[in-house]
Amino acid sequence: MKNLIAVIAAICICHLSTGQIRLKQKGEKKANEVLDNLLFGKKKKKNTNTSSTTSDFSPSEPSNYDDSADEGLDYERKPVDFGSLNAEELVHFSVLMDFLPDETNGFKLNRKPDGSMMRTGNFQISTAEKNYLDGKSRDLSIAIYDYKEAATIYSAQASQQYEYESTEGHTKTVDIKEYQAWVSQEYDIDKGTLFLSVNDRFIIMVEGARTTDEELISIAGELDIDQLP
Repeated sequence: MKNLIAVIAAICICHLSTGQIRLKQKGEKKANEVLDNLLFGKKKKKNTNTSSTTSDFSPSEPSNYDDSADEGLDYERKPVDFGSLNAEELVHFSVLMDFLPDETNGFKLNRKPDGSMMRTGNFQISTAEKNYLDGKSRDLSIAIYDYKEAATIYSAQASQQYEYESTEGHTKTVDIKEYQAWVSQEYDIDKGTLFLSVNDRFIIMVEGARTTDEELISIAGELDIDQLP
């Protein structure tokens, strides 16, 4: 799963052992970095190795999507009964997996979905993620987090219109089905990211290699976010 789940968990778990407290502090530091990158643009680190560059996101090696690969996914998507979802109860990760599409904007599911759920004290979170590939060998991932304290992630700026651009990338707010989202591009690694919060509870992240803002917005707009509790 994406490192955001570790960040959220590290921020919210209380009354921990000494070792866990250190982990929490590391998570808080990482959370601040994530929010700084989202709000003000990612700061490029100096590269001391002139022979090659690396990043935490890299497109897959060129390969055409093969429909026969579906047979090995060991996963069958089921319709989501939105009427059965309780606003007071955590949505099971298997339902979140079914909420995410198997195909969107030319991208097709290319591996078995991931899902997990955690409860400790008052802290509860359920997550699911699907990964896709299109005919141009572009990677895409969509992740959804059911986390009732999601509003604590945002600052007062979350409800304001925002736009930032530099030589390294850009970030701006957009509206998707009456919900505010943040869409950004990192020019050096050609990666696009969309971050969306629904009902101060669900967090949706769409990340793609060589994807435009318009593609990310379209993909997020196809999700049934207005049906979530």
